[in-house]
Amino acid sequence: MDRYNLGSLATNNYYETEMTCGTWIDGRPIFRKVIKLPSVTKGNTDVGIDLESMNFDFPVSYTGIIEWTVNDLPYKQIAPYYSSSSNYFLLQFNVSNNQVKANAGQNCSATIILEYVKKEEGAVNA
Repeated sequence: MDRYNLGSLATNNYYETEMTCGTWIDGRPIFRKVIKLPSVTKGNTDVGIDLESMNFDFPVSYTGIIEWTVNDLPYKQIAPYYSSSSNYFLLQFNVSNNQVKANAGQNCSATIILEYVKKEEGAVNA
């Protein structure tokens, strides 16, 4: 039987600098990084996360907090989030062109906790 130590939110550490937080099923380390997105425009927009410099292979998971204001009332919600066709926040990872897009139903800001595996040494995009 395979065992996975996923930790818990109470014992995990979160930093804006990259850190190792586990091991993927193929033995490669899983990395975690907190990324702040101060201004995400409504729609499907590039958010400027540089996957190439991270040597990013694929996402393991992401979560975070999104914040927006409607009629001077502040809202906070855990991401990814979907409530309706006009109230949502999702990230899309296009590893072929090293681009991350946010698909948001409202202008917002976000703080994302991204866990990912890096490309193996010498690997190139297919």
